[in-house]
Amino acid sequence: NTQGPPQELLQHTFGPATNEHIVSPWAFFYRTIGKTNITIRNVGAMEDELFTTAGLKARVIGEAKFLRALCYYYIAILWNGGPLKLAEDDTDLEVSTAKSDGAALLQQAISDLTDAKASLPLSYEGADVGRAVRGAANALLGKVYLWQENYGQAESEFNAVINSGAHYLMGGPNDPAGQATTVEEAISAMRQNHDFGVKNI
Repeated sequence: NTQGPPQELLQHTFGPATNEHIVSPWAFFYRTIGKTNITIRNVGAMEDELFTTAGLKARVIGEAKFLRALCYYYIAILWNGGPLKLAEDDTDLEVSTAKSDGAALLQQAISDLTDAKASLPLSYEGADVGRAVRGAANALLGKVYLWQENYGQAESEFNAVINSGAHYLMGGPNDPAGQATTVEEAISAMRQNHDFGVKNI
């Protein structure tokens, strides 16, 4: 689509508050942050006895921290900063709030992801498939470290995903269908990694 807002992005003719491809993601991220703050606060205050499954309370908080980290990661890399809110549940969190730089948001993402990966499972089954898992937290944490040019830590997080045995790349050494052996097979496999049909495997 090269008309309207997409065309403005391509031509750099958009205004500060008029392009839906800028305004909508910003609002979505801060609405999500508000909801994660509510979850972290309220679930954290609940008594452990209310949870019938061992580790469920920590898992729910871990999922919320993963989502908050994901939002702050994108705000940091797309806008190089934004308001940093960790307790408030107002869905208009960015209004009348001082901006934190991108580095501060990435540090918060590291903190949230470090907590999240300690409480998230390696995988899910059934109706829970699609929830945040430990490998997702490791992978996102690795990307945050890449943005910080902390390559050693990034490698460590990516290796944790690879070595977990819970995930594989299509055409990679752990692909049950076999490893790609030619350039053409590798390119085809790489494209499959982004297909909707192979999500969550």
